[in-house]
Amino acid sequence: MAVQRIATIHERAKDELRQRQFEQQQRVEELLGKFGEVIAMVAAESNDSRAGRPVRTLWSGSGKIEALQPECSAAKGWTGNNYLPLLWAHYKNNRPVLFRAINARKLKPAAEGHNALLQAWSVLCEKPHPRLDWIPLRSAPLSFASQRWRRLLQHPADPAPIHRRQLEVCALSYIADHLQAGNLCVPGSETFADHRAEWLPWPECERQWKDFCDRMGLPATADEFVKPLQRQRTEVAAPVDEQFPQNTAVTIGAKGEAILHQYSARAIPESAP
Repeated sequence: MAVQRIATIHERAKDELRQRQFEQQQRVEELLGKFGEVIAMVAAESNDSRAGRPVRTLWSGSGKIEALQPECSAAKGWTGNNYLPLLWAHYKNNRPVLFRAINARKLKPAAEGHNALLQAWSVLCEKPHPRLDWIPLRSAPLSFASQRWRRLLQHPADPAPIHRRQLEVCALSYIADHLQAGNLCVPGSETFADHRAEWLPWPECERQWKDFCDRMGLPATADEFVKPLQRQRTEVAAPVDEQFPQNTAVTIGAKGEAILHQYSARAIPESAP
C-alpha cells in the first residue's frame, strides 16, 4: 500500500507539472512576441540611444516592467521535467499514514550500500525534528540521493542545513524504489522479503557447479570461459582496425578518446513510401 501510494504521489506531481507547462505556454508565446518586437526595433535603429527609447516605451506604463520579471521567472521555473518541487503538496496529506506504514515494517538493507537511506530515515523519525523546517546537513547522510534531489534539499543561502520536509519526500521515494528493486527488505513479508534467504549456500553451489555448466553448455572454469570470448573479440577487432583509416564516422582525438561524427542526412528517394 505504501509503495503504491508513493507512486501515486509522483504521478500526481508529474500531472501538475504538465498542467503548469500547458498553462504557461501562452505566457511564453506572449513573452516571445514582445521579444520579437524588441529585436525588430534594435534591427531598425543602429544608434543605441535612439533604439533604447522605443524599447522602454514598449514596456513602460501600466506596470509592464514590474509584471515582466515574475512572468519570466514563472516561464523559466517549470521548463524541463523536474517535478520534484511539486511532490510535497501531494505528499503532506498522506504523511501520517506513510510514516506509520514505513515504521511498522522495520526495514532492513538487503544489499550493501543502502544504510545511508535508512540512517536518513531514522533522523527524520527522531522527536526533536518534526517541527523544524531545516536540519543540519551533517545529521542526515545524502549519499543515496541524486544531484537533483540534493539541489532541492539545500538551503538557497546556507550550505549547512537541508530542508526537512523535502528530505521526507526524498527518503520515502527512495525507500519505495529500493523495496521494489529488492535493495531493502521487510522481515516476514512475502512481497518484500529478503531475497538473499532464497540463495543456495556457496558450498552447495560448488557441488552443483559442474553439472549445471554441463547442462547449460558452458565452460566450468574461468580460463575456459574467457578464452573463446577473447578469440571472438580479436576476430571482430582485426577487420575494424584494418578499415579504420577509411572510416570517416569515427576519429581518435588528441587525448586518445574516440570521437563519433554526425552523419549527413541522406536524400530520400522518390520511390520510398
